Amino acid sequence: MKFRIHKRVLLTNCPVIVLGSCRKKAQNELEKPSFQEKTRFLAVFLNIGIVLFGCGEDSPVSPVPPVEEPQVGVVSGTITNARTGRPVRDAIVKLSGRQWITDVEGRYRFAQVDFSDAIAISVEAVDYAVEKRIVALKTETLAVDMALAPLTDPEVEIRELLTTFSERIESLEVDKLEEIEGLFTEDYITSDDLVTRFFGRNTGVIPVNYADVVPAITALREEFNLLQYRFRDIEMDVPHPRQASARLRLDIVTEKGARSARREIAATCKLYFRKEESGWKIFFWQFLEADVRL
Repeated sequence: MKFRIHKRVLLTNCPVIVLGSCRKKAQNELEKPSFQEKTRFLAVFLNIGIVLFGCGEDSPVSPVPPVEEPQVGVVSGTITNARTGRPVRDAIVKLSGRQWITDVEGRYRFAQVDFSDAIAISVEAVDYAVEKRIVALKTETLAVDMALAPLTDPEVEIRELLTTFSERIESLEVDKLEEIEGLFTEDYITSDDLVTRFFGRNTGVIPVNYADVVPAITALREEFNLLQYRFRDIEMDVPHPRQASARLRLDIVTEKGARSARREIAATCKLYFRKEESGWKIFFWQFLEADVRL
Protein backbone atom coordinates (compact mmCIF):
# COMPACT_ATOMS: atom_id res chain seq x y z
CA MET A 1 0.00 0.00 0.00
CA LYS A 2 2.76 2.49 0.84
CA PHE A 3 4.49 1.81 -2.41
CA ARG A 4 1.42 2.49 -4.35
CA ILE A 5 0.75 5.77 -2.54
CA HIS A 6 4.31 6.92 -3.18
CA LYS A 7 3.92 6.16 -6.86
CA ARG A 8 0.81 8.22 -6.98
CA VAL A 9 2.60 11.14 -5.40
CA LEU A 10 5.31 11.02 -8.02
CA LEU A 11 2.78 10.80 -10.76
CA THR A 12 0.72 13.68 -9.44
CA ASN A 13 3.67 15.97 -8.56
CA CYS A 14 5.64 15.60 -11.80
CA PRO A 15 3.23 17.55 -14.02
CA VAL A 16 3.11 20.29 -11.43
CA ILE A 17 6.89 20.66 -11.44
CA VAL A 18 7.04 20.72 -15.20
CA LEU A 19 4.20 23.17 -15.47
CA GLY A 20 5.74 25.50 -12.95
CA SER A 21 9.06 25.44 -14.79
CA CYS A 22 7.34 26.28 -18.10
CA ARG A 23 5.46 29.16 -16.55
CA LYS A 24 8.62 30.59 -15.04
CA LYS A 25 10.45 30.35 -18.38
CA ALA A 26 7.61 32.08 -20.22
CA GLN A 27 7.57 34.84 -17.62
CA ASN A 28 11.31 35.36 -18.05
CA GLU A 29 10.87 35.59 -21.83
CA LEU A 30 8.19 38.26 -21.45
CA GLU A 31 10.32 40.30 -19.04
CA LYS A 32 13.42 40.16 -21.39
CA PRO A 33 13.61 43.32 -23.73
CA SER A 34 13.58 42.67 -27.48
CA PHE A 35 16.25 43.86 -29.97
CA GLN A 36 13.91 46.57 -31.28
CA GLU A 37 13.35 47.87 -27.75
CA LYS A 38 17.09 48.00 -27.13
CA THR A 39 17.67 49.94 -30.38
CA ARG A 40 14.86 52.39 -29.58
CA PHE A 41 16.25 52.99 -26.12
CA LEU A 42 19.74 53.65 -27.49
CA ALA A 43 18.42 56.18 -30.02
CA VAL A 44 16.53 58.07 -27.30
CA PHE A 45 19.63 58.12 -25.13
CA LEU A 46 21.79 59.54 -27.92
CA ASN A 47 19.25 62.26 -28.72
CA ILE A 48 19.13 63.31 -25.08
CA GLY A 49 22.92 63.48 -25.04
CA ILE A 50 22.99 65.67 -28.12
CA VAL A 51 20.42 68.03 -26.63
CA LEU A 52 22.23 68.27 -23.26
CA PHE A 53 25.80 68.56 -24.46
CA GLY A 54 25.64 69.70 -28.10
CA CYS A 55 23.11 72.51 -28.00
CA GLY A 56 24.31 74.50 -25.05
CA GLU A 57 25.09 78.18 -25.22
CA ASP A 58 28.83 77.53 -24.88
CA SER A 59 28.98 75.11 -27.83
CA PRO A 60 26.81 76.37 -30.69
CA VAL A 61 26.41 74.17 -33.81
CA SER A 62 27.48 76.03 -37.01
CA PRO A 63 25.07 75.60 -39.96
CA VAL A 64 26.48 73.99 -43.13
CA PRO A 65 26.57 76.66 -45.91
CA PRO A 66 24.69 75.71 -49.13
CA VAL A 67 26.77 74.82 -52.17
CA GLU A 68 26.40 77.56 -54.78
CA GLU A 69 26.21 76.38 -58.38
CA PRO A 70 28.13 78.44 -60.97
CA GLN A 71 25.94 81.05 -62.69
CA VAL A 72 25.98 80.52 -66.45
CA GLY A 73 23.75 81.47 -69.35
CA VAL A 74 23.29 81.31 -73.12
CA VAL A 75 24.35 84.06 -75.53
CA SER A 76 22.81 83.87 -79.00
CA GLY A 77 21.77 86.10 -81.87
CA THR A 78 21.69 86.78 -85.61
CA ILE A 79 24.31 88.43 -87.82
CA THR A 80 22.93 90.51 -90.70
CA ASN A 81 24.06 92.76 -93.53
CA ALA A 82 23.78 96.37 -92.34
CA ARG A 83 22.83 97.56 -95.85
CA THR A 84 20.30 94.92 -96.93
CA GLY A 85 19.20 93.35 -93.64
CA ARG A 86 19.87 89.87 -95.02
CA PRO A 87 21.49 87.25 -92.77
CA VAL A 88 25.24 86.78 -93.11
CA ARG A 89 26.24 83.14 -93.35
CA ASP A 90 29.73 81.78 -92.55
CA ALA A 91 30.50 84.75 -90.29
CA ILE A 92 32.94 83.92 -87.46
CA VAL A 93 31.61 84.96 -84.04
CA LYS A 94 34.15 84.93 -81.19
CA LEU A 95 33.34 84.99 -77.46
CA SER A 96 35.64 84.27 -74.49
CA GLY A 97 38.11 82.20 -76.49
CA ARG A 98 35.35 80.27 -78.29
CA GLN A 99 34.03 80.73 -81.81
CA TRP A 100 30.92 79.90 -83.82
CA ILE A 101 30.33 79.98 -87.61
CA THR A 102 26.87 81.29 -88.48
CA ASP A 103 24.42 79.13 -90.42
CA VAL A 104 22.42 80.08 -93.53
CA GLU A 105 20.12 82.18 -91.33
CA GLY A 106 23.06 84.06 -89.80
CA ARG A 107 22.48 82.53 -86.36
CA TYR A 108 24.98 81.69 -83.62
CA ARG A 109 24.69 80.31 -80.05
CA PHE A 110 27.06 79.96 -77.09
CA ALA A 111 25.97 77.87 -74.09
CA GLN A 112 27.50 77.67 -70.59
CA VAL A 113 28.78 81.25 -70.61
CA ASP A 114 29.78 82.52 -67.16
CA PHE A 115 27.91 85.54 -65.82
CA SER A 116 29.96 88.69 -66.27
CA ASP A 117 29.60 92.46 -66.51
CA ALA A 118 31.94 92.62 -69.51
CA ILE A 119 31.89 89.94 -72.22
CA ALA A 120 33.66 90.76 -75.49
CA ILE A 121 32.01 89.61 -78.73
CA SER A 122 33.61 90.09 -82.15
CA VAL A 123 32.30 89.16 -85.61
CA GLU A 124 34.22 88.96 -88.87
CA ALA A 125 33.22 87.86 -92.36
CA VAL A 126 34.60 88.08 -95.89
CA ASP A 127 33.88 91.48 -97.51
CA TYR A 128 32.61 92.96 -94.21
CA ALA A 129 34.16 95.25 -91.61
CA VAL A 130 34.88 93.62 -88.24
CA GLU A 131 32.23 94.36 -85.62
CA LYS A 132 32.94 94.31 -81.84
CA ARG A 133 30.75 94.75 -78.80
CA ILE A 134 30.94 94.49 -74.97
CA VAL A 135 27.86 93.01 -73.25
CA ALA A 136 26.84 92.01 -69.70
CA LEU A 137 25.38 88.57 -68.98
CA LYS A 138 23.28 88.44 -65.78
CA THR A 139 20.35 86.28 -66.89
CA GLU A 140 19.98 82.75 -68.24
CA THR A 141 19.59 83.99 -71.85
CA LEU A 142 20.91 87.02 -73.69
CA ALA A 143 20.16 87.92 -77.33
CA VAL A 144 22.85 89.91 -79.12
CA ASP A 145 22.09 90.70 -82.78
CA MET A 146 24.82 92.44 -84.78
CA ALA A 147 24.86 94.08 -88.23
CA LEU A 148 28.01 94.06 -90.38
CA ALA A 149 28.90 96.90 -92.70
CA PRO A 150 29.88 95.68 -96.21
CA LEU A 151 33.27 96.86 -97.44
CA THR A 152 31.91 97.17 -100.98
CA ASP A 153 28.54 97.57 -102.70
CA PRO A 154 27.81 94.51 -104.90
CA GLU A 155 25.03 96.28 -106.79
CA VAL A 156 27.36 99.09 -107.83
CA GLU A 157 30.10 96.67 -108.83
CA ILE A 158 27.77 94.47 -110.91
CA ARG A 159 26.38 97.49 -112.73
CA GLU A 160 29.96 98.48 -113.53
CA LEU A 161 30.54 94.95 -114.87
CA LEU A 162 27.59 95.24 -117.26
CA THR A 163 28.74 98.69 -118.40
CA THR A 164 32.21 97.31 -119.08
CA PHE A 165 30.73 94.44 -121.09
CA SER A 166 28.74 96.88 -123.26
CA GLU A 167 31.75 99.14 -123.87
CA ARG A 168 34.07 96.28 -124.80
CA ILE A 169 31.51 94.76 -127.20
CA GLU A 170 30.83 98.08 -128.96
CA SER A 171 34.53 98.94 -129.38
CA LEU A 172 35.00 96.16 -132.01
CA GLU A 173 38.67 96.08 -131.02
CA VAL A 174 40.46 92.73 -131.17
CA ASP A 175 42.63 93.46 -128.13
CA LYS A 176 39.44 93.71 -126.01
CA LEU A 177 38.58 90.03 -126.49
CA GLU A 178 40.57 88.88 -123.44
CA GLU A 179 38.93 91.55 -121.30
CA ILE A 180 35.48 90.34 -122.40
CA GLU A 181 36.46 86.74 -121.67
CA GLY A 182 37.58 87.81 -118.20
CA LEU A 183 34.02 88.94 -117.42
CA PHE A 184 32.83 85.29 -117.42
CA THR A 185 33.63 82.49 -114.98
CA GLU A 186 35.36 79.39 -116.33
CA ASP A 187 32.22 77.34 -115.58
CA TYR A 188 29.90 79.82 -117.30
CA ILE A 189 26.96 78.31 -119.19
CA THR A 190 23.66 79.42 -120.72
CA SER A 191 20.23 78.02 -120.05
CA ASP A 192 19.04 75.18 -122.28
CA ASP A 193 15.42 76.32 -122.48
CA LEU A 194 13.70 77.02 -125.82
CA VAL A 195 13.71 80.84 -125.59
CA THR A 196 17.41 81.01 -124.71
CA ARG A 197 18.38 78.55 -127.44
CA PHE A 198 16.39 80.27 -130.20
CA PHE A 199 16.95 83.96 -129.44
CA GLY A 200 20.30 83.81 -127.66
CA ARG A 201 22.46 80.89 -128.70
CA ASN A 202 21.21 80.35 -132.27
CA THR A 203 21.50 84.05 -133.12
CA GLY A 204 25.01 84.12 -131.67
CA VAL A 205 24.39 87.21 -129.51
CA ILE A 206 25.48 85.43 -126.30
CA PRO A 207 28.20 82.78 -125.81
CA VAL A 208 27.03 79.21 -125.17
CA ASN A 209 29.73 78.52 -122.55
CA TYR A 210 33.11 79.80 -121.44
CA ALA A 211 34.99 78.16 -124.30
CA ASP A 212 32.65 79.88 -126.74
CA VAL A 213 33.16 83.44 -125.43
CA VAL A 214 36.02 84.46 -127.71
CA PRO A 215 34.72 82.63 -130.84
CA ALA A 216 31.20 84.04 -130.40
CA ILE A 217 32.36 87.64 -129.92
CA THR A 218 34.82 87.30 -132.83
CA ALA A 219 32.03 86.07 -135.12
CA LEU A 220 29.82 89.03 -134.15
CA ARG A 221 32.58 91.50 -134.94
CA GLU A 222 33.26 89.90 -138.31
CA GLU A 223 29.58 89.88 -139.27
CA PHE A 224 28.45 93.32 -138.06
CA ASN A 225 29.91 96.78 -138.31
CA LEU A 226 27.81 97.98 -135.38
CA LEU A 227 27.14 96.23 -132.07
CA GLN A 228 25.24 97.75 -129.15
CA TYR A 229 24.31 96.05 -125.85
CA ARG A 230 22.14 98.10 -123.49
CA PHE A 231 21.29 96.76 -120.02
CA ARG A 232 18.42 98.57 -118.31
CA ASP A 233 15.61 98.11 -115.75
CA ILE A 234 18.03 96.13 -113.58
CA GLU A 235 16.54 94.45 -110.50
CA MET A 236 19.31 93.12 -108.29
CA ASP A 237 19.19 90.34 -105.72
CA VAL A 238 22.27 89.94 -103.52
CA PRO A 239 21.73 87.10 -101.01
CA HIS A 240 25.47 86.86 -100.31
CA PRO A 241 28.36 89.33 -100.69
CA ARG A 242 29.87 87.02 -103.33
CA GLN A 243 26.71 85.79 -105.05
CA ALA A 244 24.06 87.79 -106.87
CA SER A 245 21.51 87.70 -109.67
CA ALA A 246 19.75 90.30 -111.79
CA ARG A 247 16.57 90.38 -113.81
CA LEU A 248 16.94 93.01 -116.55
CA ARG A 249 16.03 94.24 -119.98
CA LEU A 250 18.65 93.76 -122.71
CA ASP A 251 18.44 95.63 -126.01
CA ILE A 252 20.82 94.37 -128.69
CA VAL A 253 21.25 96.38 -131.89
CA THR A 254 23.28 95.11 -134.86
CA GLU A 255 23.99 96.63 -138.28
CA LYS A 256 25.91 95.20 -141.22
CA GLY A 257 26.62 95.85 -144.91
CA ALA A 258 26.76 98.98 -146.96
CA ARG A 259 23.03 99.54 -146.59
CA SER A 260 23.32 99.13 -142.82
CA ALA A 261 20.74 96.40 -142.38
CA ARG A 262 19.55 96.82 -138.82
CA ARG A 263 18.35 94.15 -136.40
CA GLU A 264 17.11 94.67 -132.86
CA ILE A 265 16.57 92.06 -130.16
CA ALA A 266 14.65 93.10 -127.05
CA ALA A 267 14.95 90.45 -124.35
CA THR A 268 14.15 89.99 -120.69
CA CYS A 269 17.09 88.16 -119.16
CA LYS A 270 18.15 86.57 -115.90
CA LEU A 271 21.88 86.70 -115.15
CA TYR A 272 23.73 85.14 -112.23
CA PHE A 273 27.02 86.52 -110.92
CA ARG A 274 29.79 85.30 -108.66
CA LYS A 275 32.59 87.31 -107.11
CA GLU A 276 36.05 85.81 -107.50
CA GLU A 277 39.47 87.11 -106.57
CA SER A 278 39.59 89.31 -109.68
CA GLY A 279 36.07 90.66 -109.19
CA TRP A 280 32.48 89.95 -110.23
CA LYS A 281 31.84 87.65 -113.19
CA ILE A 282 28.87 86.20 -115.10
CA PHE A 283 28.37 82.45 -114.65
CA PHE A 284 24.82 81.89 -115.97
CA TRP A 285 22.69 83.57 -118.66
CA GLN A 286 19.03 82.94 -119.50
CA PHE A 287 16.55 84.56 -121.88
CA LEU A 288 13.10 84.64 -120.27
CA GLU A 289 11.37 86.24 -123.24
CA ALA A 290 12.53 88.00 -126.40
CA ASP A 291 11.34 89.89 -129.47
CA VAL A 292 13.26 90.34 -132.74
CA ARG A 293 12.77 93.38 -134.94
CA LEU A 294 14.28 93.45 -138.44
